[in-house]
Amino acid sequence: MLIFDTSAAIEWLKGNEKLKNKIENIDIPAFRWYISVITVYELLWAAEKKSRMHVNAVERFIENVNTLPITTQIAKESANIKNMCMKKGYQFTMADLMIMSTARLNNAKLVTFDKDFKKLKKIYNFELIML
Repeated sequence: MLIFDTSAAIEWLKGNEKLKNKIENIDIPAFRWYISVITVYELLWAAEKKSRMHVNAVERFIENVNTLPITTQIAKESANIKNMCMKKGYQFTMADLMIMSTARLNNAKLVTFDKDFKKLKKIYNFELIML
């Protein structure tokens, strides 16, 4: 299972060849590609600031990928990780922690361009495909 964070979803929408080539070389079929409901929010929020054309593209993308909800378990894990990170002097956004916890609790590989996840991986174990 693959979970695209918001940065990877944006790059997919832009047609990023590096991302497409990397994903094609991973033996996970498209029906096992997911995004978090957090990514749905972030994509639509950004698209609506731009144009109706961007919104339409995001809506088509969302229709063609599976969406995972935020569960109580994901929220609890995210809160625990946030507290652990803060004790070590690290700050991560709620969105990043929720997306990472969604991937981790679903035994999925998280696909991202966001360097914050690389820092987070040093603190907490999860599968990461950094592009």
